Amino acid sequence: MTFIQAEVTETLGWWREPSRWWDGEPIRLLLRVAAIHKSPCVYELCKSGKSWSLSRNLD
Repeated sequence: MTFIQAEVTETLGWWREPSRWWDGEPIRLLLRVAAIHKSPCVYELCKSGKSWSLSRNLD
């Protein structure tokens, strides 16, 4: 697993994706942020349950 460290400069938006919560599937919360890691970029972060992950990089 690779970790990166970036400075978030702005939150561009957030939304929730539906889940089958009645089957124990956690709701996914997604955030789109502007950040600086070597150069400015846009990341989409996903929280599912208690963990966060990088969903995609939107240069």
